Amino acid sequence: MTIFEKSYFEMPVREGKSQCSLDLESGKISICEVPFEYRDAYRYSKAAEYIKSTKEAEKEIEKEVFRIQLLNDIAESRRVRKKVREADLMAVYEEFFLRPFESGSWFAVTNLVKEWRIRKEIEKD
Repeated sequence: MTIFEKSYFEMPVREGKSQCSLDLESGKISICEVPFEYRDAYRYSKAAEYIKSTKEAEKEIEKEVFRIQLLNDIAESRRVRKKVREADLMAVYEEFFLRPFESGSWFAVTNLVKEWRIRKEIEKD
């Protein structure tokens, strides 16, 4: 990945958000278009913000694509033994799929992240 490409995912451009996060929030890109190493809990929550704003048929399809990608990322995190990432993504799953999708929020995810890290016995980041 070039420095230019990395900056798209990492460098803040507005309100402390990267261009990638802004594009997820606006629906310009899908969570599936973001490389694995950048599909974190925050970016999933930004993608969910856009999905909440779509019409019913599209919303159901986008939620399913989001869910499948999230489950794949949880499995991959487990496979490569990234416990922090796995716990964080499990928090996203709990917030958006074990509760009403529409009420899911980044604030709630941050609280669940703490709980999941405790459950997974993770000492620090």
